[in-house]
Amino acid sequence: MRHIRPGKSRRPAPKAPVPRFRCSVAWQQGAPGVTFTYGQAQYSTLDGTPMPAALKAVRPVHPPIAKWAGVGGTVILNATIDEHGRVVEARVGGSVPMLDQSAIDAVRRSTFEPIHPPRVVPIRVRVNFPTPRQAAAERPSR
Repeated sequence: MRHIRPGKSRRPAPKAPVPRFRCSVAWQQGAPGVTFTYGQAQYSTLDGTPMPAALKAVRPVHPPIAKWAGVGGTVILNATIDEHGRVVEARVGGSVPMLDQSAIDAVRRSTFEPIHPPRVVPIRVRVNFPTPRQAAAERPSR
């Protein structure tokens, strides 16, 4: 058994509280947050059948870094809708490299009504991301 000197306890001394979150200088100065803008997606079938109705159409986000760099344009995707209305494959047909992944993610997360009789439907999706200048011109003035 260890001998404890008088006035000493077995518990360690309490430590000073550590802040849980540290704020950056920009945040403390009230820097504005990122404003998200979205592209417009247009769907059409490749086999001439009517386009199934969208149950969940996900809007493609214009990546903030692309928006900051002034990159806009149209991404063309070739995709496939399965018998259950899910997009199972999406490949880039026409490309704007900074915008491709955002367009693919949005199309892959979209769902459509199941098709009767059950079959696979090939579709083409044109996703238009406006350049920041186009978006500013289209925005109503205050």
